[in-house]
Amino acid sequence: MIIAVTGYGSTGASAYVDVLREFVGINHINEEFPILHYGDGLLNLRQAIGYGNRLQIQTALLRFKNNIGSKRDTGLNKLTQNKYLELTEKYFNAIANVQWRGSCVDDPVDLLPWYKKEKYKLSREIYKLILPLLGKNKKTAFLQQRYFSTLPLQKFDALTKEYLQNIFMVMGFQQSETVLLEQVFNPCQPLAGMEFFENDVLSLVVDRDPRDVYLLTNVIFPELNKYMPCDKNVKNFVTYYEAVHKDKVNDSRVKYVQYEDLIYNYDTTVQKICGWLPSFSHLNKGKYFKPEYSYNNTQLWKKYPQYSEDIQYIEKELPEMLYDFDGKENNITFQRIETQPFENQEDIK
Repeated sequence: MIIAVTGYGSTGASAYVDVLREFVGINHINEEFPILHYGDGLLNLRQAIGYGNRLQIQTALLRFKNNIGSKRDTGLNKLTQNKYLELTEKYFNAIANVQWRGSCVDDPVDLLPWYKKEKYKLSREIYKLILPLLGKNKKTAFLQQRYFSTLPLQKFDALTKEYLQNIFMVMGFQQSETVLLEQVFNPCQPLAGMEFFENDVLSLVVDRDPRDVYLLTNVIFPELNKYMPCDKNVKNFVTYYEAVHKDKVNDSRVKYVQYEDLIYNYDTTVQKICGWLPSFSHLNKGKYFKPEYSYNNTQLWKKYPQYSEDIQYIEKELPEMLYDFDGKENNITFQRIETQPFENQEDIK
């Protein structure tokens, strides 16, 4: 079984990961696993191949190929004892079943930063002047390896499923084991990519009160959240927040959960998780997730009254996304410990 925990960014997904790590029999991969939905990842590749446009397929394959071995693969490669890159290269060659030397205006040089792009253009012009002196044809000197795929989506999905299963195997997990993964699916489209997994899938999509998310990303930890509006422009934030919160899907494999419920409705929320995972026992309660500390990450606007106008704007524009704190303090059974806000349980140390 695959248990996936995904958030929208600073919505508290790591809290649910910590609770699930306390269940006996659940194996946690201590590295985010976004290879499905990150830019030029598996889903982008599937979309291009399914669309069938020859230039889009070539460009998508080139971009996927160029990202093999990039910085974002470092963690997974380490967890697989340096086998991840080898498996990915093998998988890519199976997908790109037509290869040749050529060129196209859509080649991924356009992805380079401007300073590298200018350097690239200058180098080409210099080479064009030198190549004739070396007796080489400048029209063919800049050809690069190109790729195309003629696979039907059914075959693509089968190869991708095998590829992911091989990654789990080199990590030491058997198909029959339950694996806990972080940031696997896009919370806006949580079903996309589930067909790639051999095992049953349970996906938890974690949300949080946008007032707290705004303060976490714009005031408390802006340096950690540059991937979303962090310039203290509350209108930008609200527009972004609405856009990434698409309509929820109605599927038994997807469970929508709130970060705050793990604090203000801890026992009830854990019982729900036990109901979704009846084969596992929550025997290590409190080992990783400590609500008495996480309490400090809620209702942050009370600690930052100088942002009251921004908070009022969020309350006006996103009323349906606010968490109802009324009366929830009465549910708390733990002794609160006052600390500064923190991003995850590791910061307690």
